[in-house]
Amino acid sequence: MPVPNPTGARRTGPRGSTRAARQAERYGTSSTTVYDLHLHVLVGVDDGARTLDESHAMVTGLAALGYRKVVTTPHIRDGLFPNSPESLLGVFAEWRDALLAREGALPELALGAEHHLDATCLELANAKRLLAYPDGRSVLVELPYETLPPRLSDACFRIALGGYKLVLAHPERNRVLRENRNDPWPFAGSKPKLLLDLLALEGEYGAEAERAACDWLDLGYYDAACSDLHRPSQLPKLKAALETLERRWGRERRELLLEAGPSGIANP
Repeated sequence: MPVPNPTGARRTGPRGSTRAARQAERYGTSSTTVYDLHLHVLVGVDDGARTLDESHAMVTGLAALGYRKVVTTPHIRDGLFPNSPESLLGVFAEWRDALLAREGALPELALGAEHHLDATCLELANAKRLLAYPDGRSVLVELPYETLPPRLSDACFRIALGGYKLVLAHPERNRVLRENRNDPWPFAGSKPKLLLDLLALEGEYGAEAERAACDWLDLGYYDAACSDLHRPSQLPKLKAALETLERRWGRERRELLLEAGPSGIANP
């Protein structure tokens, strides 16, 4: 059983309207809850929050920006972040209790993980131990930034055999995927759900990542958008990115990427 979890064609109209319309038809246009499905606010387990004060500042800052559900996604990665799903569940329970003991409005908090697509990820998939989103099946994965893993389609197929649905973090940050502006996933097999890293819209990861994010927004390829916050100092840039998203692609697209799309991925 999965680890238990606490709770396209080119556009023919403006700004990727054809594909976005299909997504809206599938997910609806609003869930009335703003989600963040990818960020690093669990203390001391990866390159994210270093102290409870930092974590509290990020979570309350998200609440002030209108977020109502936050799924923290610490890294699980060979060698660099050797977390296990079981250890993260314990850390998450203590962290949530510590935050709830503090003052300040908080969004609903849940746990997932950002699995690097490596040998550990495939071993966990084979054992049905990947740390999924609250729906119990959708799993966040990331790729290296400069290359693609060998036999990528086969690795994705093996994860799917475990009963999981792939969600891909920040595809705009992978150099190889950026080379195909017309399709961020030109590979065999089912396409994963694609998460836009909102900070890319403000140049956080360089001009090429920003350009790819804008191109793929124009073409309607993203299924949801996330913050990928690591530090409280990134909150002003996140606020600017949310404003950019609505100004350039419209309120309906913002609602799709922050409400209906994430709800369709994460909820049972």
